[in-house]
Amino acid sequence: MPKKPSGMKEKATVIKKIVDLYLVKKLGYDLQNQLFFDEDVPGMGGKIRGYTDIEIRLDHKHTDVIIEAKRNGKKLTDADKEQAINYGNSRKVIMVVLTNAVEYQVYNSNTGNRLKLNGSLLDDIPRAIDLPLLMKHLGANNDDVRLTTSLLPKAEEDILQPCMDDIFKMSTTKSMADLERVFKRCHDSLRDLEKMTPEDSFEEFSKVLFLKLYSEKLHGGKFRHTKLKPEDINPFKEISKNDDPLTVKNLVIQNFQKIKGAYSEVFDETDVFRIKRPDTFKELVDILAPIDFDTEVDADVKGRAYEHFLATILKGSKLGQFFTPRPIVQMMVRLVNPKPGDLILDPACGSGGFLIKAMQAVDSHIDNNPHEREEEKKMRHETLRLRSLYGSDAAMVAKTAKMNMILAGDGHTNITDKNSLTEEVPFLIMDEAPLFGIILTNPPFGLKEKLSKQQVQRYDVPNSKAQSLFLQLMVRKAKPHGLICSVVDEGVLNTPTYRSLRKYLFRKCYVLAVFSLPVATFKPHYSGVKASVILMRRKTNELVKQDFPIFGYDLQYVGYDNTGKAIEENDIPLALEEWNAHVEKWSQVQTHA
Repeated sequence: MPKKPSGMKEKATVIKKIVDLYLVKKLGYDLQNQLFFDEDVPGMGGKIRGYTDIEIRLDHKHTDVIIEAKRNGKKLTDADKEQAINYGNSRKVIMVVLTNAVEYQVYNSNTGNRLKLNGSLLDDIPRAIDLPLLMKHLGANNDDVRLTTSLLPKAEEDILQPCMDDIFKMSTTKSMADLERVFKRCHDSLRDLEKMTPEDSFEEFSKVLFLKLYSEKLHGGKFRHTKLKPEDINPFKEISKNDDPLTVKNLVIQNFQKIKGAYSEVFDETDVFRIKRPDTFKELVDILAPIDFDTEVDADVKGRAYEHFLATILKGSKLGQFFTPRPIVQMMVRLVNPKPGDLILDPACGSGGFLIKAMQAVDSHIDNNPHEREEEKKMRHETLRLRSLYGSDAAMVAKTAKMNMILAGDGHTNITDKNSLTEEVPFLIMDEAPLFGIILTNPPFGLKEKLSKQQVQRYDVPNSKAQSLFLQLMVRKAKPHGLICSVVDEGVLNTPTYRSLRKYLFRKCYVLAVFSLPVATFKPHYSGVKASVILMRRKTNELVKQDFPIFGYDLQYVGYDNTGKAIEENDIPLALEEWNAHVEKWSQVQTHA
């Protein structure tokens, strides 16, 4: 028997995935009675012109939906769309779905247009329990089906209401896979329509997503502090109702201009959209508009999906400058336990993850203090936002951090786009008195800094490796009793290359704890570096020797596997529990000044 071409094998795998994992297990279709495969598509003169991949027949007899499947990850083209629509016309089936198991495009085969549900693009297959209602109100030339719960028979309302929320009203909680698919569609639009590089795609996508999230929080009244009013910004759902791409483009740019004017410390006149085609703006808005990120998306899921999006387009070392995995950020913030009044620094702040989580921890301390009046709490929140959080990183990255912090509740005021190691940052001048009570960071691994010989010689242990210089900078800028919590390459802890640096750290600091991380920690982000988290406290007197043991913990699991998929195994809670017991046993281990 001849072998199937690899493309056919891949397509068969995709069809099996769609049927087994999606149509049957998730959407509730009956494999034996409602799903049919390889049905003839008639052509001219009675000849067979092709075969449908999957057909849905609710009554076992009449086809309600035709699904045309392409191999996994294949870009869906106009030719694919035309084939699916032609199959629908030939079989007199109105609803046709084109998919590659990642993206789902639903068309009306009579009009050739994408189907909408209550004004939003239908980008999924309705569940078996929902499809009858949708088919009942889908006319031959109707591209926008309008459904409300008032259409439901009273006796069936209790059964169908959750499904209406889940599929039609788009108000259910979105999973990480849902958001990954949405973000990937945005990236594909920028790549295919604008021919952008991955870096440019990330920058433009970040702007559009920022505008979407900002307008959503503004109109939802969810900002603790904001410089604009709801009437200043057009919501994406309203913008998406415009059919003219040029109008959509102008409204998005108008929103951006308003925000640029309000946040001139974040954006300047050089900040402009590099997206040229109105169709691209229209497509991005249509993709993002139906999702309510504030109510439908858990913050952790949103962050992980965004990280995954970055991991797919910014492969290799580039990704390290943006993200530290969320469970590690949360663990490190808990180790330093920031309080109101602390000055907190991340000298390699990336997208702002450490500073945002630290800000949220301090916010919680303020809000839960029963001994302060509301006016005092308000002043503490103001101090936290404007004068407590400091960070630095490269220009595009620092801007991303500022945008993320504005969305998280502000705190962006002291984020700068200068190199922390070159003394260009006003609050990181080497010879000035140290300010910071807490320093949290994940400095770049393995990179060599392009510093002048004079700049390198200003460090106590001259070295071209970025990680060595960052650790020394942190020691210099942590005030007495200040805490330093950093991710480090394990080579820093146990190789001859870093012997001089280790001696320096022990002379200047008490080393409180080392948490060894599994290799899986950074694997999802294309880095196989074996790393640890080190926690240190700045000495007040370098002559005093450490007279208590270093706490050590070897974590085997951190809540996700090598691919980034969430798993139940997570050693972090037990590690923190044992760390707290260690602190209680050894009174010398002060974890807060």
